[in-house]
Amino acid sequence: MVPLLSPLLLALVQGAILANTRWAQEPVLADHAAATRLLLRVGVVLIGLRLSLTEIASIGVRGAVVIVVTVAATYGLTRYAGVAPDSTSGS
Repeated sequence: MVPLLSPLLLALVQGAILANTRWAQEPVLADHAAATRLLLRVGVVLIGLRLSLTEIASIGVRGAVVIVVTVAATYGLTRYAGVAPDSTSGS
């Protein structure tokens, strides 16, 4: 197998293909938008970090907590920094 074609990357590609077919309208798949969005974001983060679940498990609970807190803080601060000031308040 080609090293760049990790199982996670292949799953993301398959999901993108499936989402753009008529099967995405099936009742079984249609009501899972929130879970799908979350899993897609987590998958992209893991691809970016080049971490596998085995590697995450090997660092233990403490290390996993540090990773989750760091990613959540980075995400939250980035979202906060990107929010436009409220244009209705002020003069």
